[in-house]
Amino acid sequence: MKPSSPLNRRIAWLIAAMILLGSGWLWWLCRCDSGIPFLPGAGSAQWIVYPKPPDATPHGAMPLWAVFRRSFTLTTVPATATLSSRAFKQGVVRINGQLVDSLVLREADWKRRHSSEVASFLRAGENEISVMVSNSLGPPALWLSLEWDTQTLLSGPEWQVSLVGAAWQKAVLASEPPAIRPGNQLFGRELMLSSLRRTWPGLLLILLISAVVIVGGDRYLRSKSAAGAQGVDRLAVAPLAVLVVIIISWIALFCNNLPQIASLFGFDRDGHQQYIDYILTNKALPLADEGWQMYQPPLFYLLSALIIGPFGWAASTDSAVLALRAVSALTGLAHLVLIFLCLRLVFPNQPRRQIVGLLIAGFLPANLYLSHHVTNENLAALFVTAALYFSLRLLRAEKASGRLAVVVGACLGLALLTKFSAVLAVPLVVMALAWRRGTTSPVRDAVSSVSLALVSLLAVCGWHFARVWHRFGTPLIGNWDPRFSFAWWQDPGCHTGAWYGRFGEVLHCPLFSSLTGFADGVYATLWGDGLCSGSAMMNFRPQWNYDLMNAGYLLSILVTALLVVGAIVVLVRFLRQPTAEWSLILGLIVAFAAGIGLMTLRVASYAQVKAFYALPALLPLCAVAAAGWDFLAKKSALLRSVFAVGLMAWAITAYSAFWIRSGNAFAYTARGVGLADDGRNAEAAENFSQALRLDADSLAARVGLAEAWRRLGRRDEAHEQAALALQQHPDAAEAHIETAVMLGLERHYEEAVQHLVKAVTAAPDHPTAYQQLAVCLAALRRNKPVIEACEQGLRVDPFNATLHHSLAIAEAEMSDLTNAVIHLHLALALKPKLLEAHGPLALALATLGQQDEAAVEFEQATREKPDDVRLHYLYAMTLTMLGDARRAVDHYHQVLALKPDMVEALNNLAWILAANAADGLRNGAEAVRLAERACELSDHREPLLLGTLAAAYAEAGRFGEAVKTAVKARDLATVAGLKDVASKNSELLILYRAGKPYREAGAGGH
Repeated sequence: MKPSSPLNRRIAWLIAAMILLGSGWLWWLCRCDSGIPFLPGAGSAQWIVYPKPPDATPHGAMPLWAVFRRSFTLTTVPATATLSSRAFKQGVVRINGQLVDSLVLREADWKRRHSSEVASFLRAGENEISVMVSNSLGPPALWLSLEWDTQTLLSGPEWQVSLVGAAWQKAVLASEPPAIRPGNQLFGRELMLSSLRRTWPGLLLILLISAVVIVGGDRYLRSKSAAGAQGVDRLAVAPLAVLVVIIISWIALFCNNLPQIASLFGFDRDGHQQYIDYILTNKALPLADEGWQMYQPPLFYLLSALIIGPFGWAASTDSAVLALRAVSALTGLAHLVLIFLCLRLVFPNQPRRQIVGLLIAGFLPANLYLSHHVTNENLAALFVTAALYFSLRLLRAEKASGRLAVVVGACLGLALLTKFSAVLAVPLVVMALAWRRGTTSPVRDAVSSVSLALVSLLAVCGWHFARVWHRFGTPLIGNWDPRFSFAWWQDPGCHTGAWYGRFGEVLHCPLFSSLTGFADGVYATLWGDGLCSGSAMMNFRPQWNYDLMNAGYLLSILVTALLVVGAIVVLVRFLRQPTAEWSLILGLIVAFAAGIGLMTLRVASYAQVKAFYALPALLPLCAVAAAGWDFLAKKSALLRSVFAVGLMAWAITAYSAFWIRSGNAFAYTARGVGLADDGRNAEAAENFSQALRLDADSLAARVGLAEAWRRLGRRDEAHEQAALALQQHPDAAEAHIETAVMLGLERHYEEAVQHLVKAVTAAPDHPTAYQQLAVCLAALRRNKPVIEACEQGLRVDPFNATLHHSLAIAEAEMSDLTNAVIHLHLALALKPKLLEAHGPLALALATLGQQDEAAVEFEQATREKPDDVRLHYLYAMTLTMLGDARRAVDHYHQVLALKPDMVEALNNLAWILAANAADGLRNGAEAVRLAERACELSDHREPLLLGTLAAAYAEAGRFGEAVKTAVKARDLATVAGLKDVASKNSELLILYRAGKPYREAGAGGH
């Protein structure tokens, strides 16, 4: 078919139109959709944020605020001045302390530029603009421009900002990658050049082995004896032999790795296990709002429950994790077999292309590391590839096959029932089936095939999506939906155009390079475990060989070149001679790549950039790379040799990088950290000890062992290990922190503070160091240094509930109750089970006169701490002030049950029983008993207590004693200068002498 044929031109125009429409829609999302956390640029001003170090923790929907400020000087007040601003996601502007109420920055239209005339707010001399920005699902960010005369003041790094009360810092541009400094959990990542220095001898050996294999294999296949005695063509059976070798290598890899890898590893491991356990416990399927991962379709979790259920295992047990990981590995192997069958259909009688595709599928790092974990990703990919296989068979069949169409639909339905991102494959498969030509009745066959496939698809998975639609009003829903109680966001929380256009960090420091740019993240997670299998701590990640992995990233440039060349070649050929098969292959690559990109717009998390989300497009990826290799191989014998050796070296390097070395100290250290995190400290100590036998200088193992002994109550061993850590690594923050924790437990706070100061000096971004420093300083009652330590700690980790709590207590003791209440609320929002926060919050609220809110907090505090006398007493006082004397009596009784001689409680309860207006509440005899005991404990010298006793006598009808006691109370109060108490008793004497008891107005208390 000629390139200029009408069909080709129509296809080219259709592709161009789709690209234009897609680009326009994307532009609209970025510029206008307030639900997309993309910060659109405009003018010279730039978006700025607080310079918070990155962390891996998903943050719940909770209002965060940041205050941005900038000072500037005016010689004269301008006649006009226009202030324009945008805030992610809402904010208020003040100039010189005055609210600019005409400038409303609302969440609903936060991307729109709002402007106001502000000349009347300005003054000659020093001026200050401050903007408070709040955001519940991302970092507060500001864009601002102030224009007057010929001058402009713009938001930029000259501004200062404080986030939730953290230390003031210079703002940073939202478009810049975050700084990773000592103390951050991501600090210490292997650099490419350093890895190459350590691995170059091994790389040379791998290249030599690859050259020998390629040359030897090529000669073997080309030899005259290529056809054996049975007449078998060696080249024809070579792809099958390669598949067998790959399968054997996979089996060896997983037999070695699965028993060694820590059970905590795996993306969203906890969420997957909770889903499986829900099914096992409830014998039912959850809804999306019942758990972190429960928005996922249920097939993978149902199968997992069926596998481990008969053994009585919970999903988090070691046996269950090992079994489910083995199933994941078997799923990966089945996927490889399907890839092989598909490649035979895509490249019939082209064994070299089949081999190239198989090598890429078999040793693709994303496929290798994902198959180690409990996940639904590779099962969904398996079903999509199965749908592709049967689609290819249907497209190549001479006659339309209703059976094949039904199987295609069923495979797609199973894929959708495993992971709803498989929906991206559905329209492409349907289009390919409708495109099928070469039959006598193409329209009828197309309608029949598509109809049967869709009916089969809906029969398999339609019930699940109908159920979701009925419950939530949409068939597709994610756990980031703000309607959910666990709606979340993760660093960076927003993206800019610069993040999508930046590339190169992955070739300098590959791990977690998605923090720097989108393309870096895709490359890092496709050609290696760039997100370290769901962990973001350098001392706790899968026990891969990261130096060798970095070398693999470098070799992956060759495979990337094959993909790029192959994509160009295939696209050109497709435009010249379009086919349904290649429309399906190209379309899947574009669809899943676009799907990843769009999801990073919707969920602006660094961890959202995972190349394995496109694992259903593994076959197209392999096919395109094989086409690229074929094109280059035909161009030059040298290119063929270079790429063949490079591809083999890449495969060996990738495989070797994922082989866990049992004699490596890090393998045991990582297991120890995982076991300690699960609370299995004895097993953790055993693994740390084994790591130290292999490497006596391992800081992570030494500190881990000290912490494990400490948690087990073995203080002497913990002391010994902490001392050794400090001796071996005198400048290491972790060694100083562990030593300080030990000293703090022994109340040696001064020494602990000294070590913690050294820790924050060595690692200024270590949140634990600041947290421990604040705790030790608080024990020393040094409130101002506590506040400074907390503010620095919140600079590093504004989501640290302990730091907010410590800061609030110090502020309360320095009489800054308003800020104390704010930070206590934050502490409880971050950690609802932080029991020690309810009491201080209730007390602060009561002191500020917010009695209703105080009562709520006291209720919670006393329920969680039923033996806390002080809480019950304060709660009773608050209830009395609120007029709820009946409940106050109950809590006073609890106080006296815990502390029978608490004078204040005896007096207050006696007063309520003697003078309350409620007839059913008063009890004169009990009031007399309590008041007499209070007066006895105070030697009858307290006029307030004597006044209560007088009221009790009156309620009991003992008016003579009431008069006598009231006179004594009046006289003692007069001598002590307590005029109000004296006056009150004088008034009451009139009642008592008339034979009448005192009744309070209303149902209050004393």
